[in-house]
Amino acid sequence: MTETYRKTPLQLSHGCVVMSMSPDLLGDGLSRMRRDLLELVASSGARGVVLDFSAIEVLDATEFAEVRGTISVVGMMGAKCVVSSLQPGVVGTLVDLGVDISDLVGARDLDDAFVRVGAAARDSVNGEPD
Repeated sequence: MTETYRKTPLQLSHGCVVMSMSPDLLGDGLSRMRRDLLELVASSGARGVVLDFSAIEVLDATEFAEVRGTISVVGMMGAKCVVSSLQPGVVGTLVDLGVDISDLVGARDLDDAFVRVGAAARDSVNGEPD
């Protein structure tokens, strides 16, 4: 069953919170997005979060730093976070800007993201590194 929340495009699916990033969430919308996301993680007890970037064609280093902060806070709440569907141009730009993306868990698409969230949750329970 999938539930949709109105404040920010959030869904519960496969035991994960899925947030579809959209251009209007970037900038000032990121703080609202973070608040809504964390509230849903806390209230649902979700073990994973998938940030779906398939609709994002441009992302600058400042916006990515905000997203990275959100990923860290999600981890502090005990959920594993996977970044899904980044466009090749966005990844290339982040690398060109010297943004460190080495410790992030990425996925090609949502199906891959659900697999990776499950693997990350199992590894943390077994004491293996993320």
